[in-house]
Order: sequence, then C-alpha cells, then structure tokens
Amino acid sequence: MLRFDSEGSRLNGLIYLADGPGPHPVVLLLHGFPGNEKNLDLAQAMRRSGVNVVFFHYRGSWGSEGTWGFANAIEDVANVLATVRDSTWAREHRSDPNNVGIVGHSFGSFLGAKTVEGDNSVACLAYLDGWDVGADAISINNDEDLYSYVLARWQEGEFAEGGPLQGDAVSALAEMTGEAESYSLDQMAPSIARTPLLIVSATRAQGRYHDSRVRTLQNAGAENLTEVIFDDDHSFSAHRIELAQLLVDWISDSCWE
Repeated sequence: MLRFDSEGSRLNGLIYLADGPGPHPVVLLLHGFPGNEKNLDLAQAMRRSGVNVVFFHYRGSWGSEGTWGFANAIEDVANVLATVRDSTWAREHRSDPNNVGIVGHSFGSFLGAKTVEGDNSVACLAYLDGWDVGADAISINNDEDLYSYVLARWQEGEFAEGGPLQGDAVSALAEMTGEAESYSLDQMAPSIARTPLLIVSATRAQGRYHDSRVRTLQNAGAENLTEVIFDDDHSFSAHRIELAQLLVDWISDSCWE
C-alpha cells in the first residue's frame, strides 16, 4: 500500500515491484471513470516482465481524499509522476526515474494523453479503448437532451451518495464542457504524436472511432504507433490474456532505451 500527496490530499495507491535489485522501469497504470475496471491483471503481467507498476486512485475517488474533478485528476497524475521520478523515492522502490511510461484505460487514456502533452519526457503511452473527453464534451454542448442524460446518469451513479466519486456532478460536467477543445484528442495529437504510442480499441465500445483516431495521430506526425482492435467490450473481457501479452511485448520493444 502506498500513499501519494497531491495538492495536500492523500491518494491511495499500490506498487507492483518487479523481482530483482533493479532499478526497474516504471509504468503508471491509470484507471477509468470511475474505475470499476482496475486492470490489475495487467499490472501483474508487467511486473513479471520486469517493470514496476504504480496504481493509484485520483482525488475524490475510491477513498482518496479531496474532490473529484477533471483538472484535479490531471494534476494528480502529474504529481504522482513527479514522485516516482524523485531520486530518493526511486532508490527506495528499486525504480529507474528516467524510464517512466503510462498505460491508461478509458478515462485513464485521456489522463495519460494530457500528461504526455505537458511532459514529452514520458517514455511511452498505451491508450486502451481511450475516452476522448473533449469530443464527447463538444457533443454535449450541442445537445441539451444529451446534457440532461449525462447529468442524470452521473448524479444517480458515480456521484450519488455512497458512490465511488466525491464531488458534484453539475460542477464536473461544467468543467468538462468548458474545456471541450483542450480536452480533445485533436488538440493533444501534435504533442503526443512524438511519443511511442499503442492504440488498442474494442469494437463494442470506442472501436468505432479507432480509424479516425489513428489518422489524427498519424497526420500529427506519429511514426512510432502500434494499433490493434479487439472484437470485445470496453473492458476487453474476452481478451485479457492477449491484451496482457500485447502490452508486455510492446512495452519491451517500444518504451525503454
């Protein structure tokens, strides 16, 4: 069990330490919204391959202190990234602070892209059935019925009393729609295209956007890009072993110097 500090709030986390003295490269494993699928089987697979994996909950989610928000979650990833790059922390956890990559699922892919946009020293980014928050925000801004539907769903689900997220659905949705352009993959593409990328999509979820996303990144200059589509749901339920092997092989081939 680990605790990370982010803007004065305690984030609950875990580290999966690879065997051996290291130092081992590090992957930040970022979960979705709200994070029902935590992908810890992928963490174990990466650990077996010699990678240290850091998993944590953003502010206001799953018992972490603070209030959930898009900007808060972006800050949380940046703060955890800074922590694992600290030389003392890295030495204590047998980690290589100079080789840190990101694997994100759904909302975690968005957070990974925002992090890479602001920090081109991240070693690589795996974008697993990623949520293009900005594209959805643009749709919500243009459709009052969609806005009402999303707000009701969040109020009754993720932000409901006893739910996984601490915060206010109205404020969260206002934040999302107010940052529609800056939260879009189109906006981030020129920055993240310089980073080795793995784009994995599921046909029954974000797969319908796969080709357009790949074209966007390629048009932005992405040269080190691997793309895979699984005929599956958003959690890749029927392809967990294949996904783990794909991820381990790609990380080994593409992420570390």
